Amino acid sequence: MNESTPLQQLKALLKSKSPLVVIAVGLRGVLSLAIYKLVSINFGVSGLGLFSHFQNFTSLFTQVSDQGTTLGIMSLHKEEQNRPRLFFHAFILNTVFFLLISLIVYIKQDVFLRYFEGLSFSELNFALAGLSIFILLYNSLTFSFIYATRSFKLLLFLTIINIIVVFLFVWVSSQWGLTSTMYGFVFGWGLCSLINFSVAYFTQVMPKLEFSFSMDIVKSLGNFILIAGAGLLLGKFVDYFVRDFAFDWYGIENTGYWQSQVRLSDSYRSAFLGTLGLVFYSGISMQITNTIFLKEYTRKMMMYSVVIVLPALVGIYIFRNHLFILLYSRELLPATDFLYWQLIADLFALPSFLLVYVLIARKNFKVYLKVHLVSALVYVVFILVFSLLSSEIWVIPAANALRYFLFFFLLFRLVKKDLK
Repeated sequence: MNESTPLQQLKALLKSKSPLVVIAVGLRGVLSLAIYKLVSINFGVSGLGLFSHFQNFTSLFTQVSDQGTTLGIMSLHKEEQNRPRLFFHAFILNTVFFLLISLIVYIKQDVFLRYFEGLSFSELNFALAGLSIFILLYNSLTFSFIYATRSFKLLLFLTIINIIVVFLFVWVSSQWGLTSTMYGFVFGWGLCSLINFSVAYFTQVMPKLEFSFSMDIVKSLGNFILIAGAGLLLGKFVDYFVRDFAFDWYGIENTGYWQSQVRLSDSYRSAFLGTLGLVFYSGISMQITNTIFLKEYTRKMMMYSVVIVLPALVGIYIFRNHLFILLYSRELLPATDFLYWQLIADLFALPSFLLVYVLIARKNFKVYLKVHLVSALVYVVFILVFSLLSSEIWVIPAANALRYFLFFFLLFRLVKKDLK
């Protein structure tokens, strides 16, 4: 049995090559915040809300690749002779899901694109943006092999290149308006995806494609795709339509205040998952059949997560005004008046993500689906009820806080039962 404690593993992480992963995650967070700063300065609160909506729109296409096939590759890559076929099947499955989502968006474009109608999207530019998103789909495929082969120096190198390219694209394109900024964002990431894929392929981090069909690989990847599909349907789609509802009910400007909180949350969520989440998932993956170890290890990591998360969130709240001026602009300061709802949500959400890892590692997909379905329904119901009681935007992060409060305790009970 591996007797090392979570703290010892975290120290080991800092002494190994793995800090490069933490640095890469941190740099990506800095890039996101820099882009939001640029958008908020140039286009104000409403612009930030629309830009955030556009980012969520693009993520509808990439969710399955980011969290499904990627996780599958990292879990199934160990047998070297299977890697070329694994690459082939992941490529095909990603393409199929991209086309499926594209078809849904095309049929219901009046629903998905209605808040972009006032922006100058020409058919040619929109087609180029679609091509860039398609190329971006394989960026996560590239990084999955980089993580799987522990090529962390390459990871950091490509992350730095990506930051420079994407920020330059966004900065230059912002001179021509919000629509151009959206194009610049997706075009920049499309170019980076080509660079990342090419470098990883020619350095042999990625295997060559092997055109050989295997139903066993399809079934193995299918389990992870099921998880990603549930996350897409019950996560990204719900978030997209909640934001759409917020635009209608509370206005674009008020939605922008709320979205500034969400984007701040996204940045430290990535940092959390890139450090403590990385340690935890690697730890449980090695001892997944040892229930006694897993139970004790999960308990310790939950304790460490609270010790880390609670002071950090309190610090964010105390210095919220300075933080929002630094990250965005003074125009976004009204968002700090109800920031505590987002921080309460994250107090329960961040430890919950560790419990979700337990379900994924133990392949308890039915429980995973049920928990996320209940979470999505609770979120929507709370929003509808609260919106009838108040005309202020704070009701949405308040509903989110209650959602994650219930999500955490439901997960805790189910994971505890699963580990008996």
